[in-house]
Amino acid sequence: MREGRAWYFCEIAYRAFYVLLMYGICVIGFGGRLGVGGAGIWVSVFALCFLGSALGISYGHARGKLVSGIFMLLLPALGPVFAGAGQVVTFWLNYGRWLVGGMDWNPEWMTGYEMVQSCFLILCCYLFQVLSEKLPWVKALSAFLLLGNLVWCMLQRIEWKHVAVVPVLWYVLLCFIEMSQHFWKKKKSGNQKEYVLRLMPFCLLYLLLLSVTPAPKEPFDWRFVKEAYNNIREKVTIWLQDVGRYGQEDFASAQKGFSGDGRLLGGLADSNRQLLTIQGNTGLKTNIYLTGKIYDTFDGRQWMQTYSEAEEPEDYLLDTLETLYAIKRYDQEDMEDYVYGTGLSVRYDYFRTGCVFAPLKTQRFLNCAYQSSGTNLVFERTTGYGTEYKLTYLQLNVDHPAFYEMAGAELTRDEEAWESTVQHYLPRDEKNISLEELEQYQERMKEIYGTLPVLSAEVSAYLTEVTKGSSTNIEKLLALEEALSRMTYTEQPGMLPDSVDSEGAFLDYFLLETGEGYCSYFATAFVLLAREEGIPARYVEGFCVPMTENKRMTVTSEMAHAWPEVYLEGIGWIPFEPTPGYEELRYTPWKLKSDSKEGTVFSYEEEAPEEAASVEETEEEAELIEMAEKEKIADGKLQLMLLILGAAFLTGCILLLLLERFLGRRRYHHMNLSEQFEVEVKCNLWLLSSLGIDRNQEETIAELQERAVEAFEQRMPLAFLTYYEEYRYGECEITADILNIAVRERQELLQWIKQARRWYYYLIMIRLYLTMPGLIF
Repeated sequence: MREGRAWYFCEIAYRAFYVLLMYGICVIGFGGRLGVGGAGIWVSVFALCFLGSALGISYGHARGKLVSGIFMLLLPALGPVFAGAGQVVTFWLNYGRWLVGGMDWNPEWMTGYEMVQSCFLILCCYLFQVLSEKLPWVKALSAFLLLGNLVWCMLQRIEWKHVAVVPVLWYVLLCFIEMSQHFWKKKKSGNQKEYVLRLMPFCLLYLLLLSVTPAPKEPFDWRFVKEAYNNIREKVTIWLQDVGRYGQEDFASAQKGFSGDGRLLGGLADSNRQLLTIQGNTGLKTNIYLTGKIYDTFDGRQWMQTYSEAEEPEDYLLDTLETLYAIKRYDQEDMEDYVYGTGLSVRYDYFRTGCVFAPLKTQRFLNCAYQSSGTNLVFERTTGYGTEYKLTYLQLNVDHPAFYEMAGAELTRDEEAWESTVQHYLPRDEKNISLEELEQYQERMKEIYGTLPVLSAEVSAYLTEVTKGSSTNIEKLLALEEALSRMTYTEQPGMLPDSVDSEGAFLDYFLLETGEGYCSYFATAFVLLAREEGIPARYVEGFCVPMTENKRMTVTSEMAHAWPEVYLEGIGWIPFEPTPGYEELRYTPWKLKSDSKEGTVFSYEEEAPEEAASVEETEEEAELIEMAEKEKIADGKLQLMLLILGAAFLTGCILLLLLERFLGRRRYHHMNLSEQFEVEVKCNLWLLSSLGIDRNQEETIAELQERAVEAFEQRMPLAFLTYYEEYRYGECEITADILNIAVRERQELLQWIKQARRWYYYLIMIRLYLTMPGLIF
């Protein structure tokens, strides 16, 4: 009888506790949304009385069930009493309208509303608990959802009241305790609810301590978790891109000016896909043109790169040094009037390519494993999402008259100026470059990009007319740029006719027949006409990014572009922009510091920048180098931390194995002889089974022994089986000698396995150490 009452009390207390815990979670965590946010003493009393009625219906006798049911029906009706007896109907109508999502509550009836709502809420909690007792997975699912909600709020910095977290953690903790009990294979009390109730005081003490512990003022930012999540997400994205693109380059033929293979297409489709993300640094003054591919040869329909020799140092670095060398000889005191140093961070998003995108006049790359392919810079292999690198480069004050004056000046050879340029601007990790190497580079550029095209008489006449009155190469190039920019831009010029099969045929078709095209057409025409004037020129594909502020910018496929660059001996490569509509995007010059100096005949209206950035390898480059070093240090710390965690995990596993081994031996030594004998027999039977000698269901132990002895060719008597059969039938008592026989035969079995199959012996030993730690070997 006493046991029956204990079970009865345990059932009621278990269910009541869980219902109250869930009710507390609802009231404290979501009370404002559920209409019980301001629950007071009367509301709490109503809720407890309603819970008592529900328990009475579930566990009471017939008369108790009837009384509890009547009381449960009458209890919510007492709520309108607080609203006034004459307004009961209005009270219930307003309550019903609020339930269906409409009308606000009358403030004067707030207590009555909360009483009724608390009764309804605790009934829902009660029904959920009954369901979870019948279906344990429902409770487990609710615990996982609550815990997931806490983690989500934590990562998203959604504020929860400290007191609201406590009942949630309490509920989750108890649910996991019950789940662990459910899957616990050892012998335990048959009443799981009683076991949980016995743990309540300890859980209550823990959560009381948690309640009084002050929460930190600043929330934990979970930086490590976020970085791990972002790394995993990036790895998955990279893998998906590799699978989706089959490892190929990601150039769509519909991108403006960037076909990836230098073809002139018949039309461009609308595309605005995110490809890159760039971040400008201090001193950014102009829009950014990112060079991707450079071509030297045109066959009338497609550009190709025939020059593929890799020179040391890279051609891009020689070009930068040549420009600085020219400015140093022309105006050493005011070099910032012509070039301005800054930095750039590049990240590849949804873009797969082998190209390294960088502006003209790049000085240094950071965190970028690239190689040279002619004048192009490429990665060692095709790369994509998550690729990041930094660089420093020189902005050109292009389109300022003073810059073109400098570009057209006659400069004499000056070895001292060259040595000074190399000393100040050559990256420290590059080998020294002589002036003779620069001169060899100049001849190479003129040879590769100075091939004269074969033009028709009409195009030659057109070029003569355009450049009429121009006395210098700069004036000819500017005149040619202006003439082409007056033509018509279209993204649908149509396919080139089959008759266009040479440079001259293309110019005839584009300049004399249609007069329209997109950027690739204009850049191609400019390069060919410039070469006709004896000026080396090249065709460039990349991205034109309208960016003049130091902020992060997304590069889309719409920004893909093609433009020409000309080589002025002694000055280096200079960009031009003949495509209609792109003049203002390309040319954003800044005011000179030296506008008032003697000999300067130009003036410019734009306001001067507040600060002048040095083009030398000083503050900007030092900042980028320092950032790169910090990132390397951070990566090193992360790797060290992961190594330490891995070592700690491995050490913990070993310690746990040793601890289990120690405790297993203690258990074994505290066993009596019969229990130790059973352990040894179990081990020996397992060894026989691992050798293919299993006991059949209809087979006796004696028959198993006879078959096993024959299998071992009478070398082992396996006497432990004889004693085991007699022990099972009560015909003998286990002594130390019998136990020693079982131990000795186990060792003989292991030796036989070791001699026959050594590799299998080590597997067997590992298995025995893990599953039977009490055995003594």
